[in-house]
Amino acid sequence: MMLFVVLLGLLQSPSTAQELTAVLSSELSPYVEALEGLRTVWDRPIHQVHLEDGQVPQLPSETRIVVTFGGQAALASYPPNVVVIYCLSPGVTLEKRGHQNRAIKITMIPSANEVIKKMKVVQPNLRRLGVFWVSASQEPFLHLLETAARQWDIQVVTKRLGGVADLPNGLRSILRDGVDGLWLPPDPAIINPRSFGIFREFSYANDVPFYVPSSGLLEKGAIASISCGFDDVGRTAGEVALQVLLGDQLPIVVYPKRVTFCVNLKGALETDLAIDLEALARNGGEVKE
Repeated sequence: MMLFVVLLGLLQSPSTAQELTAVLSSELSPYVEALEGLRTVWDRPIHQVHLEDGQVPQLPSETRIVVTFGGQAALASYPPNVVVIYCLSPGVTLEKRGHQNRAIKITMIPSANEVIKKMKVVQPNLRRLGVFWVSASQEPFLHLLETAARQWDIQVVTKRLGGVADLPNGLRSILRDGVDGLWLPPDPAIINPRSFGIFREFSYANDVPFYVPSSGLLEKGAIASISCGFDDVGRTAGEVALQVLLGDQLPIVVYPKRVTFCVNLKGALETDLAIDLEALARNGGEVKE
C-alpha cells in the first residue's frame, strides 16, 4: 500500500510531458463537464482535441493514454501503442470492433448491483423487472443485471426489440408477464422523445414505475433516475489513467462508484407508489417535487 502511495505521488508530481490526450467529439456540455472531472484527478498536462467531422486526432509523440468523450471520439483511429479510455459513448463497445488498442470503457451508469439496490429503496416490493433493449452493446450489462437481481429475489424479464416501432406490442407482452417495474437501459436505439412518451404513458396507465439511467430524464416523467454524473465519469477516467501508468491490471469495463439517485414524487404518485423518504435519505437519494 505504501509503495502505491509513493508511486501515485510521483505520477501526480508536476511534469511537462503530455502523456494523456483528451479527445472530445464536440464541445457539448456533458463532454466539457466530464473533462473537468478528469482534471480534478489528473493534474499533469493534458493535450486536448475537439474533433470535426472526419478529423483524425493528432497526438503528441509522448501520448500514452487517450481519454475520449463521445462516440465519434471513441471510434477515431489512434496509434496502436496507446491505451484508449472511452467515456460517454453508450452505444460503443470497442473490443467488439476490432480495435488494435487496449481499450477500457467507463460506463455512464453504476454497477448492476447498485442499480438493483437503489430500485429496492424506491420500490421494496419489486419482484419482476422488465427491460427492453435493441443494441448488442447492452447485452453484457443485462446479464449482470439478471445476476444481481437474483440476489434480491427479483426476476428480470428482458425483451430485445428490432426498433422503437416494436415497443407498443412489446409493452403489451411484458404486461402479461406480470412485471411491476421497468428499467430503461442507456441504449440510444430505444430512448428518444417518442419512445419515452410511450414508456411514460404505459407506466402511468398500468401503475408500473419506470427507472431511467439519466437525471435529465427525470423531469420528463420517470419515477426515479439511477446514474453517474458527467464529472464523476471523467473523474473515474482520471483514476483509471493513473492506474494504467502504474501498470495495474484493469477490467475492460469500469463503473463509477459515486451514484446519483433521484426520485420524482409526482411521477411516483402517478403510479400509486408510496416513497419512504427516510429510507431514501439514508441511501443517498434526493427528491424532485
